[in-house]
Amino acid sequence: MIPNAPPFSPNYVHVADVARAHVAALRVGPLDPRRRRKRVLLVAGYVLWPEVVAHLSEAMPGIRERLPSLAGGPGPRQVSSFARLETRNAREILGIEEYKGWKEAIEDAVKDMLRVESRMTDL
Repeated sequence: MIPNAPPFSPNYVHVADVARAHVAALRVGPLDPRRRRKRVLLVAGYVLWPEVVAHLSEAMPGIRERLPSLAGGPGPRQVSSFARLETRNAREILGIEEYKGWKEAIEDAVKDMLRVESRMTDL
C-alpha cells in the first residue's frame, strides 16, 4: 500500500458507466412496490493503488513525477481480502452487464483532472 494512504475499497466504475446506468433507470421507469427500495450498485471491478500508480507511470509518463512512490510501504493487500459488493440489481433491473476497464477509468479521470487543473492555472 502507499504509505499514509487512507483505507479504501478497491472498487471502481467509469463515470460513463454511471451515466449509462442513470439513463437505463429512466428508461426502466417506476418499479413495482417490492423492488422500489432496491439499491443499484455499480462496480466494474477491483484494483489496488499500487497497480494504478504503476500503470499511470507507464501510460502517462508526463505525470510520473507527481505520482506517489511505491517504495518503502508494505506490500499490496490482495483484492480478495476486501468485501465484494452485490451488483445483481444493475444486471437484473438496468440490464447492465459490461463496464469499461479500470485502466480506461483511471486514465480518463486523470485526464479530466489535468484538464481542470490547466484551466485553473490559466485564470
